[in-house]
Amino acid sequence: MERSRRIPHECRTEPHNTHAPGVRTGHGFALLEQTPPQHPSTRIVHKSPHRTLIAEAGEIFAFAPDRTDATHGGAAADGAVLAPIPGKVTAIPIAVGQRVAKGETLIVLEAMKMEYTLSAPFDGTVAAINASSGEQVTEGTVLVEIAEKINEWRYFDDWSIGDTIAHPIRRTVTEADNLLITTLTHNPQPLHLDAEYAKGTEFGRIVVNGTFTFSLMVGISVAETTLGTLIANLGYDAVRMPKPVFIGDTLRIESEVIDLRASGSRPEAGIVTFAHRAINQHDEIVCTCTRTALIRRRPK
Repeated sequence: MERSRRIPHECRTEPHNTHAPGVRTGHGFALLEQTPPQHPSTRIVHKSPHRTLIAEAGEIFAFAPDRTDATHGGAAADGAVLAPIPGKVTAIPIAVGQRVAKGETLIVLEAMKMEYTLSAPFDGTVAAINASSGEQVTEGTVLVEIAEKINEWRYFDDWSIGDTIAHPIRRTVTEADNLLITTLTHNPQPLHLDAEYAKGTEFGRIVVNGTFTFSLMVGISVAETTLGTLIANLGYDAVRMPKPVFIGDTLRIESEVIDLRASGSRPEAGIVTFAHRAINQHDEIVCTCTRTALIRRRPK
């Protein structure tokens, strides 16, 4: 059954031709991140020289590298290859069950008197073909599905200084969160426990225990940074809490690679330093820190 998904709004398509600056021919569609998301659920969650991940409606769309001013792809991380614009399918040089390599042509589409190619974003197996030659398709139609997902584990070799990630998980802080972290750590601070006391402070209400905010920030960062490749966290530095967090605040987390260096004692590993920041629903930074991690190199 044919399913449709939408390409995130911050992406604009351009045909590949020798007149488009920064775009090489024969690499499918250029996805140009020129405008902020127009839909509240659409946002870039990771951007690096290796790939761009965009979250929309609970799904992660991965766009391949090989770009200068633009990113090309047209394929989702779950293996769904989408039609970026309305057009006519003119060629399908693949079959269900066929193994395809990254960059191999999957679909040729004709639109506005120009020919476009959609290529495989990663090595995999063709699980489904949802269009036929000569068929008119609409923007966002899933044309081909590739069976294998991208391995998102990041080894030391995969990182570059300046890589940034906006982590897809967001978290609304609850009263139970604050109560549990405060009582579990035997912290008697009334600012975190006594609503009447807190009313008389400059904050006017209970302030969430900062150790919870810090731990949440680091915890959310793990999935897209050190999951599966971490040997050890070597330390946390420069912890700052420039704004208070209150019960009911919704926090999102961003990370940036600020330092990379080889390990002098562990040739199979390297040291990555991340700058983490927690941001509330008002776009205010409420917590920052740096985390230095010993991470495995990619197996040879």
